[in-house]
Order: sequence, then C-alpha cells, then structure tokens
Amino acid sequence: MGGAGGGEACSLRGGGYGRGMSLEISMGPAEEGTIRVWLEGIEADCVLGVYEEERGAVRPVRVDVALDVERPAEAGDELASTLNYEGVEALVLATAAGGKFRLVESLAEAVAARCLRFERVRRAGVRVSKPGALGRTASVGATAIRSRKAAADG
Repeated sequence: MGGAGGGEACSLRGGGYGRGMSLEISMGPAEEGTIRVWLEGIEADCVLGVYEEERGAVRPVRVDVALDVERPAEAGDELASTLNYEGVEALVLATAAGGKFRLVESLAEAVAARCLRFERVRRAGVRVSKPGALGRTASVGATAIRSRKAAADG
C-alpha cells in the first residue's frame, strides 16, 4: 500500500489490530528539512458513533499519528531539537475525551488539525480505528492527512 503517485509510505505495523494487519498512513516522502516521527496505537476513550446507543457511551479507539517535523540536519541530540511525544499523546487523549464525535473521520480530522498547532509540525497523518464497530469486522476507521500549507490556504 503506497502513497498516491507511488510516493513512500509511512508504515505503522503491528500491535493490537488483529489478523497481522499492516497499518499505513500514506503521506508520501517526508518534506526536505523534516523528519517523520510517529506514535502508534494510542488507546483513547471517546464518545463516537452515529447511533443513539453509541452517543451515551464512552468507547475505546486506537489512534496512530505520523508527523513531519522541522529538524535541521545539524540539530543536536536534545529533546529541544524535536517534538516531545508526550505532548502529542496528551493532545490525542484530550481531543478524543473532549469531543462527542459522530464520525471516525471527524475525530481523525480534529486530531490532525490540532497536531498542526505544534510549531515545528509541517504535516500530520492520523489514523483512527474503531474496534468492534461491526459484528464481523475487527475494526473500521479513517485516515486524515493535513499540512500546514493546506491549512493556511483553506
């Protein structure tokens, strides 16, 4: 599963999604002067669903985040030279807990847009999975990709 136009993909593989499924956020190659960082399998709780029985209950979701972060080649080996992953995790958890989303797409878009608030983030890819949403399907979900340039143009 590659990105559009045959670009590289940011692959997030593994844990907890069942059946050895490969997870991918296809963002194409990282931009010049950036480094791609990711957080995989953030377990968050939120109200998520369109049906009445879903609207009153908190349910678990899984969130994967891939971020292209400005990082000059001469950057040092200090936390100050990159993005603090704890801040990203906290943002994801707060976004999920603070909203009552009808669509998994809306949650993915909200997290991606909020990730762009970090000064160094140039592009954000967010994949949200809703395990157990359908009786015979392990998980459903959506991926949102947002960039600082597109956000400024929109």
